[in-house]
Order: sequence, then C-alpha cells, then structure tokens
Amino acid sequence: MERPMRVLFVCSGNTCRSSMAEALARCWAEKAGVANRIRVASAGMEAFPGEPAAAAAVAVLKEEGIDLSGHRARLLTPEMVREADVILTMTRRHKEKILHQVPEAKGKVFVLKELAEGSDRAVADLESREAELLAAIRRKEEMLSARHREELESLRRERRELLERLEEVESRLQEWREYLERETQPEREELEELRQRMEEWDIEDPIGQPVAVYRRVREEIKENLPRIFARLLGEAESDQGR
Repeated sequence: MERPMRVLFVCSGNTCRSSMAEALARCWAEKAGVANRIRVASAGMEAFPGEPAAAAAVAVLKEEGIDLSGHRARLLTPEMVREADVILTMTRRHKEKILHQVPEAKGKVFVLKELAEGSDRAVADLESREAELLAAIRRKEEMLSARHREELESLRRERRELLERLEEVESRLQEWREYLERETQPEREELEELRQRMEEWDIEDPIGQPVAVYRRVREEIKENLPRIFARLLGEAESDQGR
C-alpha cells in the first residue's frame, strides 16, 4: 500500500495557526476523499508541549463544525522535520529558522501561502535573487572599503588617539556610511521590495487578538488548502508515473 504523504504545519506556539491548519487540512482531506493519502500534523518552534489550543482558535473552528478542544501543542524537533514529506510554515521567518536548523530540509519547506500561490520555480527565483542582492551588497561594500582602506584606518586611529576630536571624526564616519548606503541604494531598494513581496505569504499570528483575527486566519488557511493539496497530490502522482 502506498504510504500517505506526511504534511507538517508549523507556527510559533502550535496553539493557533498551525493547530487550526492541521484540523482544517484533515477536514478538507476527509471531504475530498483523500484522507488515506495525506497524514497531517502540526508543531510549534517555541511551543510549550501539552498546552491546549487558544480558546479563540477553538471557537472559530467550532463554527466550522471542527472540534479543536483536544489539541495539545508539540515542540518542533529536527526529527519531525526529517520525517515529514512537506513542511508548511505560517511565515517566512519560520521557514528560515527551520532551514537554518535542518539545512537538508531545503526543497520541502514552504510558507503555506507561498506554496498555494506561487510555482516552485517562481519561489526559487525570488529566493535566488535575494541571495544575489545580498552578495552584491557585500561585494560592493568590500570593494569600496578596500579602495578607501587608508582613509578608514586613519579615521579610526584618530578616534582612538584624539578623543577631543571625537565629534569631528564621527561626522566623517557618518559621511562614509552614507556614501556606502548611496552606492548600494539600488540593490537595497530592490531587496526591500522583494522581501515585502515575500512577506505577503506570511499568515498573521492571532495570539492575543480579537476572535475576528482568528476567523481571518482560518479563512486564509481554508482558502489556500485546496490549491496546496492539488499541487502536492498532483506532483506525487507525477512522480509515481516516472
């Protein structure tokens, strides 16, 4: 028998977003008749094991006919990451932290809305361009620093030896920092725009917020689940046919 695809939802505390996503995904899979093909779970990167789901999360899922009262938080471990076939995080920061801790998970960790809205190629292109921009900024700063090394060393020496001229030297250093910023401004602007686009994939953390925010999170997750599983199951079928 074919092994079910193991999908792990991840947020911070595993009491709001990821717990709601797990329950909603399980409900969707049952209604879609694919419950035997998908096994869903959830965990939190900063979870307190055994903590129940937030009352508001329980309330908004109850409106969907889903009982979340029995949920208990789990702390994400590297073993969970390695065992999962797909990890869907609520924000880009969660994704980055997971990949920092378990680099070999690259290629199976996605922001939930990232996987729903963008192709793997488009996501890879954005991340690749982000890395290129960061590298370009570092290279340009190193080049400019090398070109003006003597000036910088002189300024730093003056700051150490001539405290009475501290204000003047600090002013000149500020000019240097502004010069670096001006020289790398095009890359910085593009990097900021790119990061803003990627942050649109984040699902808001509703903890401590009104129940209306929990409903909004619930609807965001519900809206994206069909597209996610359509892609995941479609790709799984494609792999089997190869």
